[in-house]
Amino acid sequence: MNCRVIVACLLFTVVIPASPKEQKEPLKSSELLAWPRMNVSDFGCLLETKFGLKDPVFNCSQDFHSRDWGDPCRNTEAYYSGPEIPDTVGPSIHPKIKSLRLFWEHGRLQDLGIVFNRVVTPTEIEEVFGLKLGEKLPANILSADLQECGRGTSCLSLTGFDHVGAGDVDCEQSE
Repeated sequence: MNCRVIVACLLFTVVIPASPKEQKEPLKSSELLAWPRMNVSDFGCLLETKFGLKDPVFNCSQDFHSRDWGDPCRNTEAYYSGPEIPDTVGPSIHPKIKSLRLFWEHGRLQDLGIVFNRVVTPTEIEEVFGLKLGEKLPANILSADLQECGRGTSCLSLTGFDHVGAGDVDCEQSE
């Protein structure tokens, strides 16, 4: 192979853009506000496309409506199932975020817990997320609570909907 062909091949491979799935723009911290109430398929696809993390069960190829999401009485494993998120994701979104905690119910994100690496104020929450605590919340967020959650750290809980567990429904006794 002559030198011109090799150089042309090298140039060709450098200028070909990655497919949209391979291009990962950083997630803006304000985009976390869209997560509460999100279904697991959409969330798994978001993890796959934004962070390159493909959950073996909850990913872009999963059909949300074809899965049995269980119930809070008998099939609790399916009812509370959803993707996990590595602790490395939080700091990649914003340096003040230490980790993210996900609480799933019936295929939807019931609550997003954001753990900060230090104590943060409501003013900082507004700066980081564009969220004014105590004022009107986005339609998908039922409540937003900021509190100290450990020595020198704060946690922001973004609740999408009220928890519905076995104690909240009339579960018949199994024989």
